[in-house]
Amino acid sequence: MQLNLVFVFPVLASLFSRMVHGTILCSSCRSDTEPSCETRPPTPKPCAKSSSGIVESCSTVKIYEKNSEAIHMFIRSCASSDRNGCFDSLPGYHTCAEICYTDGCNTASSPHTNFVLTLVCAVCLSFINVLAHFSIM
Repeated sequence: MQLNLVFVFPVLASLFSRMVHGTILCSSCRSDTEPSCETRPPTPKPCAKSSSGIVESCSTVKIYEKNSEAIHMFIRSCASSDRNGCFDSLPGYHTCAEICYTDGCNTASSPHTNFVLTLVCAVCLSFINVLAHFSIM
């Protein structure tokens, strides 16, 4: 019975997180207004709820200058697209987008939100099991 809780709890934690926030959590920033966007992403926040039924996702976008391949702009944001990959955008620029579908997934340098929540809850459950074991004896 205890083993089943360990496997079921992460799923329940993720569902609870989605019920509380009602939408996906994504980090949002642009390197033209926040120079640290690429290296120190802000904490993920709830995205605006989409009423059109479009899949909610997070994105990480790099816009490169074609001649030098230097990053012109770096963007983290909420998205309603599933278009991964690179394509030519504005003249002289090449855009690469990575789309992901879980809370905090576009914050590569910070821990995943659901993972941290799950880890904290797993530790709490382990502590409760230890307390219950000692109180029975």
